[in-house]
Amino acid sequence: MSDLSIPTYFLDAYYDGSKYPGSSKCKGIKNGANCQYFAYELLRHFRLVIPDFRSSNLWEDKISTKKVKTIQPLDLVLFNKTKDPYGAHVGVYLGNDKIIHLSKEVGYPTVWDFKDFKKRENYKVFIGAKRVTKSLQESLAKLRHATLIASTGSSTRLAGSRLSDKEVRRISKSSERKQVHRIR
Repeated sequence: MSDLSIPTYFLDAYYDGSKYPGSSKCKGIKNGANCQYFAYELLRHFRLVIPDFRSSNLWEDKISTKKVKTIQPLDLVLFNKTKDPYGAHVGVYLGNDKIIHLSKEVGYPTVWDFKDFKKRENYKVFIGAKRVTKSLQESLAKLRHATLIASTGSSTRLAGSRLSDKEVRRISKSSERKQVHRIR
């Protein structure tokens, strides 16, 4: 297996089909998750940013993920009865042919290899793998940049600048004070 260290609370999760990505019932995996929500929360633990896609939306997405032929640890893998991504089962590749996933069949997180999926009717077809293209750090940097541009109104002066979190907070607070003053 790879060197990924998965926290115990992920292994203590249980399957609950009503806890799917985007559901108002999702408040972490402690109180259950479906396969997609479990996989996405695991990626988020490793600071990868992925929207709350259902499996067919995940497969079609070209903004937050990309299809890959060579699978690496933390890539998402999709399985189904057919090549159709609608309703596909989602797991996270760990390396060395191992995939962690949460299924209704087992009820709790388990690690299988590809041949274990092939043996089961519901998972016999490997649809493919997707790689998340943005980390939390990259997403925060873009948000920080957009916030600075919006708060100062100066896209040319700040374009491409690299500011620390402390500088961003200082500028944001200064801009907020100016906005309040302008409103009064």
